[in-house]
Amino acid sequence: MDSPSCQTSRSILIADDNPANLQVLSDLLEQSGFKVFVAKNGSSAFEKAILIKPDIILLDIRMPGIDGFKTCERLKNDFRTKEIPIIFLSALDQITDKITAFKVGGADYITKPFQKEEVLARIQHQLSIQLANSEIRTLNSKLQEQLQNQAAYLETIRLALAEKDILLQEVHHRVKNNLQVVSSILKLQAARITDPVALSAFQASQARIDTIAMIHHLLYGTKSFAQVDFKLFLSQLCNALLEVYDKTDSVSVCINADNFFLGIDKAIPCSLIINELLTNALKYAFKDRAQGKIVVSLSKSDTGECRLLIEDDGIGFSEENYNMANPTTLGLKLVKILTRQLQGQLKFEGSPQTRFLITFNAHNDRSSA
Repeated sequence: MDSPSCQTSRSILIADDNPANLQVLSDLLEQSGFKVFVAKNGSSAFEKAILIKPDIILLDIRMPGIDGFKTCERLKNDFRTKEIPIIFLSALDQITDKITAFKVGGADYITKPFQKEEVLARIQHQLSIQLANSEIRTLNSKLQEQLQNQAAYLETIRLALAEKDILLQEVHHRVKNNLQVVSSILKLQAARITDPVALSAFQASQARIDTIAMIHHLLYGTKSFAQVDFKLFLSQLCNALLEVYDKTDSVSVCINADNFFLGIDKAIPCSLIINELLTNALKYAFKDRAQGKIVVSLSKSDTGECRLLIEDDGIGFSEENYNMANPTTLGLKLVKILTRQLQGQLKFEGSPQTRFLITFNAHNDRSSA
């Protein structure tokens, strides 16, 4: 726990109608370096929370006027106070009371009579969560700004210097390096996260960025600087994802791809679609399975129509679980958006095997000899 001198900027609002409880808690928290405010009923707690915006609220349940549950609901429904963690501190020890406390928005629950060490530990835990969430929001904001600036920069270069191969090579090199920096930042931040949902989101974001970086790495190594050898890219992407999700020994990926090139305007959205669908299969298709197989097929007709098929022999899903008209997961939403960007068509089959079929026309591509 931080020393008292480190806590001087932290404030806590205590809401309790019992003067003895207020005194004990106030003394404890002030001795630990917190700035303490008190309220003796729910209405006063709500008004003071809006005014002082404390870092944490300790809230009793049984109070005159509005009780702790209703006070919590009011705080969580007000944009000025909804982000403040609320720790219930009550003599009510029934499981129904605890469930209600969490349903109305409580972050934690301490039963009276309380232990001083427990109160301090739970407060410190909430402060740590606050700090982590703040760091994540700051990082996400910076990453979004960087990606937006990079996208705008690339568009300007593409329009103004389409024929300047040397400059395009430099752009791909810088983009690749910048994306690798972003990926490294995400990896470092993910190492500090223990929440499995947040960790999964960070890993997914890192995989998407790595996929785009891989495209730019291939472009940097070609003579045209604008066309991607997509069969080579597929092999590299599949191997990378198998390593990321530690499936190299349990899942085999079979690639059936024609030899052809894709322009960057088609290669990036197509590569991100493949990344999302392969990631989804590797994470969910083979639960409780020792072995699995994924087949990735990509072909191009003489008219330029590309046909991308990704299928696996996993557990399968009903079409209700994959409502492509209105997808609920970020990954499937991205697949739908990217398919629209390709001006393509998306079809899904969930039984007996999971199959995704995307068709689009590859304008400005170059067939291999």
